Amino acid sequence: MQNPLAVLNSIQIGKPGRVLVLHADGYQLNVALVQSGVAGATIRARAGSRALDPPAALAQALEGLRAGGVRRLPKKAVLISASAITALLDLPVDPEHPRPRDQMHELVRWELESLFSEQSLRWTIGAHLMGRGYLTPEQRTAIADRQALQALDTQSSPDVSDRPTKVRFGEVAVEAGLVSREQVDECLALRDELLPDDDQLVCGWLAQTRPVEDELADDDDGGGFPWLALAVPESQRRIWAKACKRQGIILETAYASLGAGFARLQVAPAEEALYLEVHPEQFAVMRGRPGGVRSLRIGSTQNGRLAPEDAVGLCREELTPDIQRLHLLAPHHEVDTLTEAITDLLGIEVVRVGGSGPGPASEPDGQPHDRVADEILAVARHVLGTLPRGALPSVSAQPPRPALWQRRELLPYAAAAAVVLGVLGNDVRMRVQSWQNQAELKRLDQVFEEQMEMKRIADQIRAESRRLKLEVDEQERVVARLAAQVSGLERLTRRREQMPKVLEQIAAACNDEMFVQAVNLPPAAGALVQMRAWALTNTGAQLFVTTLNNTLEELGGTVRNSRIVAAPGPRNLSGYQIEVWLAFREGFGA
Repeated sequence: MQNPLAVLNSIQIGKPGRVLVLHADGYQLNVALVQSGVAGATIRARAGSRALDPPAALAQALEGLRAGGVRRLPKKAVLISASAITALLDLPVDPEHPRPRDQMHELVRWELESLFSEQSLRWTIGAHLMGRGYLTPEQRTAIADRQALQALDTQSSPDVSDRPTKVRFGEVAVEAGLVSREQVDECLALRDELLPDDDQLVCGWLAQTRPVEDELADDDDGGGFPWLALAVPESQRRIWAKACKRQGIILETAYASLGAGFARLQVAPAEEALYLEVHPEQFAVMRGRPGGVRSLRIGSTQNGRLAPEDAVGLCREELTPDIQRLHLLAPHHEVDTLTEAITDLLGIEVVRVGGSGPGPASEPDGQPHDRVADEILAVARHVLGTLPRGALPSVSAQPPRPALWQRRELLPYAAAAAVVLGVLGNDVRMRVQSWQNQAELKRLDQVFEEQMEMKRIADQIRAESRRLKLEVDEQERVVARLAAQVSGLERLTRRREQMPKVLEQIAAACNDEMFVQAVNLPPAAGALVQMRAWALTNTGAQLFVTTLNNTLEELGGTVRNSRIVAAPGPRNLSGYQIEVWLAFREGFGA
C-alpha cells in the first residue's frame, strides 16, 4: 500500500513547484529534481556523471534521471558551482539607498578579485588527483611528505648543478607508482580549464540584517554595511549555460557551494548560530543567522582533510558567550573526529546538520553524498521561496538582455509609434522638440565623453595596480622560498652538530653481543630518531636499551619506545632485532 504522505508530497503548491538543480564540483556533476509538496521540498530523483566535458556530463546525468522514472523534466535549472566564492563584505552602501547595478557590480568585483586569486591557490595538482579519484587522502598525505623529504635532500645537495629547479607533486606521485603520467597530465589540463588566468568574475550580492545595537554603533562612527557577496567565473557560467541550452533547458541562476548549508539552519531572530562546513580543500566558519550573517571566515584544509586544531582555532575566535552549540556539516569520515575535538576543547555541544550523521559518505551508483544533498536542498528551497531572500546570494546564468533600441522584435512597434506621432504632431512642435532634443543630446554626449575618459583613466589605474600587485606577490614568493631554504640549512647545521654526540652515546651503549644496523633521521624537526640494531642474546639487547637510555640523559634525550623481537641476523644466526625511537627535549635539528 502506498504511503499517504508520499501521495500528498507529490502535490505541487505554488509556482514553481519543481526545480532542476545542477551541482558541479569540477570532478563530478550531480543533477537532482527537487519537488515542493505538503511535506516540503524533497529530492524526487537524482543522478550523476564523472565526465569532464560539461555537455557530455549533463547528457549522462539527465539520461540517468529519465532511467530512474522521471518522464518530464523542468525547462529551467539552477547551478551550484564549487568554483564560485562567497564572502561577507563591509561596504559603504546603505541597503535602503543602493547604488546603480553597474556601480555596485564593480565595487563588489573589486573586493572579490583578490579573494578569488587566493582561493585558486587551494586547487593544487594533489587536489585534482584526489578529486578525480586517483588518490586517497592517505596517499596524498604520503606523497606530500615524500615531496618535502626530496625538497630537503635537494637543498642539502653539495653540487649545485645537480639540484632540480623544483620538486613537483605530480612527479613524486608518478615515481611512487600511485598515479600514471596520463592522469597527471589530465589533472594539469583540468586545472587550467577550471581556473583560467584571464577569467572575469560575475558577481551577486545581498544585504544582511544587523542587530539594533550594531546599527546604533555604526550611526555614531559612520561604519559600513554588511553584504553577502558571490562571484562566479564568467567562463563557467557560459559553459554550463550552453550545455543546458543543448538539452532544451534554461539555466537561470548560479550559486556557490561553500556556505549553502547555512541557509537551512532554523535560528530565532534574536539568536546567533555558529556553523562549520567542511569541503575537501577548504572550510568555512559562519556566525549569525540566514539573512543576517555576522561573520564568514574561510580556511584551507591539509591534503584534503581538516585538521581538528585548525577547526577549533577558527571556531574559538568566533565563539561568543551566548552561543552554546555548533552546527557541523562535514564528510562522514571527519564528523566524529571534529565533534570530539570541538566538544573537548571548546566545551560546546555539536549538532550535526543534515545527513552528516552515521551512514555512508556516498549513495550507490555515484549519487551525491549527504553534504551535496544538503546543498541541493538549500538552493532548491531558496529558489522555491521557502528560505529568507537574503540567505543565499546568486547571479544570473544568462547574459544581460540587449537595450531596447537593439532588440529587433521591437522595431515594428517603434515604426508604428513614429508614424502615429508624425500624424498627430505639427510642424512647429516637431521643430521645437527637435531643437530641444539636439541640445540635450549634445549635453549628454559631453557628459558621456567625460565619463568615458574618467573610466579609461580608472581602468589604467586598476591595470597598473594589478600589475604592481602581481610583482609584489612574486617578490613575496621569492622571499618565502629563500626563507624556507635558510631555515632548512639552519636545521641541517644543527643536526650536523648534534649527530656526532648522539653517535658517540650510541657507540658507548653498544656491547660485544650486538651491532647497529641503521640510524634514521626524522623527516621534520622535533620528531623522533629511529634506530635499528641486532643482538645475539635478549640480555644483550635489553642491556643496550637500558645503557642507551642512561647515556642519552647528558644530551637531554631518552628512549621513547623500544621493541625487541626474535629475528635472524648475519649468516642466519639466531638473535634479536632491536628497534628504538629516541626523543630529545629540545627536538632533533629544531
